[in-house]
Amino acid sequence: MKKYYYVFVTALSLISTCAIASLPHYYIAADAGIFKGEFNNNYTDKTDVIPLNITQPVMQNGYTVGAKLGFNSPCTQQIFLGGELALHVEGHNASFQTGSTATVLSDNTQVEANLDLTFVPSLMLTRTVAGYLKIGASLAYIQDTLSSPVSYTAVMQRYTSYKFAPGFSAGLGLTKSITRCTSIYAEANYDDYGTVNFSGFQNFLTTYAHSAHVYTYNIVVGMAYHFN
Repeated sequence: MKKYYYVFVTALSLISTCAIASLPHYYIAADAGIFKGEFNNNYTDKTDVIPLNITQPVMQNGYTVGAKLGFNSPCTQQIFLGGELALHVEGHNASFQTGSTATVLSDNTQVEANLDLTFVPSLMLTRTVAGYLKIGASLAYIQDTLSSPVSYTAVMQRYTSYKFAPGFSAGLGLTKSITRCTSIYAEANYDDYGTVNFSGFQNFLTTYAHSAHVYTYNIVVGMAYHFN
């Protein structure tokens, strides 16, 4: 977490320097787009002498809708520094199953929402078009629901995990002013939440630990309203 601390301290120092010269401009925005989450699942056998581990990557392909609140301050005529708080909600889930119909192990995992707090420097490319970078921290809300046969009689049991996973966020975008108070934008974002540990479970007589390396991508388009 130290690297996040240093990033934010540096970003706040730069923003404060610019804010002294001019008051920041605030904005609100809404967007929608496509979303992809990747889960590199590891099911680790904790009981057998010869481990029966399972590694299975799965994808969550869906949509995302979001809203954000931000500000920026001009440092020069072309360079702006700012910050942004964005909340996105994601749809669909990633699923995996193995085994026969009567004794199938099934696992459904979904990033349901993520909250990003980012530093946003931008550069005016023309009089009305700017390119910007986003870098900061993210917090994802992840749900995992796993069903597994337990004991000799293969009675199905469900294991559900709800996790808040901290991570790293980065993005690139373009924005174009339409009027004095409105603009449109398109951006691509990447979030990496590292390894997330879910509930352990039984598969017949074997006990497993369950974890996944989680990272996501999205491409969104939206509109912003500026309080000038």
